[in-house]
Parts: sequence; C-alpha cells; structure tokens
Amino acid sequence: MRSFDRVPTSIGSLPFRDAAEACALVLDLFPEIPAWPQLPAAGFEESMYAQFCDGMPLLRFDTSGDIFAELEPFYARVLDGDVGHFAVPRERASGLYALIEGIAERRPAGLRGIKGQVTGPLSFGLLVTDENRRPILYHEEVHDAVVKTLALKARWQTERLREAAAAAGAPADAATIVFVDEPYLASFGSAYITLDRNRAIASLDEVFDAIHGAGGLAGVHCCGNTDWSMLMATRVDILNFDAYGYLPGMTLYPAELTAFLGRGGALAWGIVPCSAAAEEATAADLARRFREGVDALARKGADRERLLAAAIVTPACGVGSLSDALARRVLHLCRETADLLRS
Repeated sequence: MRSFDRVPTSIGSLPFRDAAEACALVLDLFPEIPAWPQLPAAGFEESMYAQFCDGMPLLRFDTSGDIFAELEPFYARVLDGDVGHFAVPRERASGLYALIEGIAERRPAGLRGIKGQVTGPLSFGLLVTDENRRPILYHEEVHDAVVKTLALKARWQTERLREAAAAAGAPADAATIVFVDEPYLASFGSAYITLDRNRAIASLDEVFDAIHGAGGLAGVHCCGNTDWSMLMATRVDILNFDAYGYLPGMTLYPAELTAFLGRGGALAWGIVPCSAAAEEATAADLARRFREGVDALARKGADRERLLAAAIVTPACGVGSLSDALARRVLHLCRETADLLRS
C-alpha cells in the first residue's frame, strides 16, 4: 500500500499563458508531486479536448463515409504498439514540456513523483459529436478508437514522466501519477447519459491499464457528484473528488470504499474550493473540513489510519477559468492546508 500522507498537488488547468511562469508556481508550491499545468488561455490547442486529438482517426468525426478505411491503419499502429505515434506535441501541451524541463533544471528536493492528466474517454465521447450532433460515445466503433487513442497517450505520458523523475534524482519508488479527467461523470446514471455500466468500466479500465503498463498509478478526477461505486469497481488507484462541495456523496458507498482502500486505493481530497469561496477560506477552516470528512467516512466503516496515510490534498478542480489572483490563492491554500494537516 502506497502512502501519500496528505501530500499536496494541483489539478489540471491554470489561467496563465506562459508555461514557464505556470511551472515555476507549481514547482514552488508542490515540489513533492508537481503536476504539469494545462493552459487553455494560451489557445484552443491547449483545451482539454483538442490537447489529446493527434493520432486519433476520423478527427472530424464524420461517420457518413467509409469509416473503416481510416480505422484500418489506425488499428495497425495500435497492434504494433506504436506509442510514439500518439505523443502529445509541445504546441498542445506546453506545460508538460516546461515542467519536464523545470524539474531537470531544479531537481527539487523531496521529489516523490510527478502528476499528469489525460481527458477521460467517457467525457470525450460525450462532448465530441458526429456530423449529426450525436455524441460519438454512442458510435461504438469510433468510440473504441477514441478509447485506444487516449490509452496510448496516457501510456506515452507515463513513460515521459517516469523518465523525467528518474533524471531528476527521484527515488526509485517515486510515483508517476496520471489522472483521467472525467467531468461528465457528474451526469452518469441520470437521464442525460444512457451508458451501460459495464461498458463505462471497460472503457476506463483500458486507459488505467495503459498507465499501469508503463509503471504508473492511475487516478480519476470528477469535480461533481457521481456513482463512486462504479469508479471503485474499476482498476483505478486514486479517486479525486470534490471534498469541499460533495463529501456526503462519498459516504453513500461504505462497503465499496472499504474494499477500495483495502486493495491499496487512495483518495485525493479536493478540499480547496475553486470559486469565490476561496477568498474567505482559511487553511484552518479547510483542515477542519478535511478532518470532519475523515470522521464521517470512518463512522461508515472506512479505516481511519488508511484514510490519512493514503490521502492527497488538492483543489476541488482545475483553476484555469479563475482570475490569476484567485487561482494563486487556491493553490497557496492547498499548500497551506496540507502543511497544517501534516504538522
């Protein structure tokens, strides 16, 4: 069982345009597990959906023609294990490359790993539509190619982050963590999404398995409430949830949570609000909320010591849509809250 002991890290996006500035802030605040920043303000190419499109067949998702003519060479690359074909280029993820370079330059003391992220196959499949404005999630042949593309991008990213950690002198057991971002899972099980549970689990597991295959830990981030039992039925290692706004939702699955923690799973507590609430919040307030959350889950049967030992402290979501000042406050609160919880 891996122990994180309430170490802090960030989630996804920052509102900056300059990758070096963004990474300097991340490395200053989170030297133990820095996360590369997505920079949607830098341009459309860095949005969470455009960011991972390269190498994906049927990129315009027009399914009216002969889709198999385009899928055939794609599957040949997949079967050949051509991971390099699915690399994320610098122009789509400047923060990824800037963080790798920053870690090599700084060689931060206490480096315990590096965190990355990839858009989840379910959210991608629901947001992107075909020529009839139907989500490609419901076009199984095309969506299978989407899942495999995202899985191979996750594997490529895991390999690059592991190399960066090793080159910076991180210990051999340093964690390479890749979160699968699934904001649309907040609607899972509602009238807005009709998706078979087993197919959802299989799609997610394909991406998680690719991360595991490269020696990484797989996380999933959902910034709203969802069916956490479905996610705990996958092979995910870390669940990142909005502990500030939606803690009661996690208490609804005591048996599944106990089993998840028992097999070595960890919770990443999004205890810092990514809204105007952060203006008035203090680290003491947020540490108290965290402890109350641990108490609530322990009363439901979760192992208190495991909850604490396995905990990661994060903002509730990415901060790319916030002002520069508020985003910085959220990240500083995350650092301060984790320090208070670990003191």
